[in-house]
Parts: sequence; structure tokens; C-alpha cells
Amino acid sequence: MRRIGFSEYSLLAQVNPTAQSKLNGDGRRRLGRGLTLHFMYILELVGRIIVNLIKQAWLLPQTMTRNHQQQRRQITRQRSEAERLDRIRQPWKYLGKS
Repeated sequence: MRRIGFSEYSLLAQVNPTAQSKLNGDGRRRLGRGLTLHFMYILELVGRIIVNLIKQAWLLPQTMTRNHQQQRRQITRQRSEAERLDRIRQPWKYLGKS
């Protein structure tokens, strides 16, 4: 069975608006193919959202560690940059030091 996207579903609804619901012989409504495909599309989206949430929860410790390391590196760079600029602005403070 071919997968159908939301935009294709919208096109189906525009071409045949009564395709979403039809009457059975006893007068009750049954779902048409377009509405079933829309439901499957929504179900697929919910499944993808759940999978992505699980992935993010699994990767959260790694992300936090990476951010902490990056923050430490940035602080170190800022300190060395401040010292470098201070050496340029006030070289007499650092005479004889390497």
C-alpha cells in the first residue's frame, strides 16, 4: 500500500469532499478512505513524536556534559584572551615574565 501525505489527503478532500464519509445500507456513516488515511497520518506523527522524545531523553546526559565542557572551554579562552589583551595594553606589568 502506498503511503499518502497530508497534502495529498487535502487534495483528495478537495476533489471529492463526500469521500470522507459515506452512508451504509442501514443509514449509519462509515469512514471513507480519505479519513482513514488522515487518521493513519496523525497516528504516524504521534509515533514519530514519541520516538523523538525518547531519543532526546536518552541523549540528555550527553548533551548536558557536552554543554558543560563547551562552557569550561569558553571560560578558559576568555581568561587567556583577557590576559593577552592586558599584556598588549600594559606591557610594563609583564616585563621579565614569559
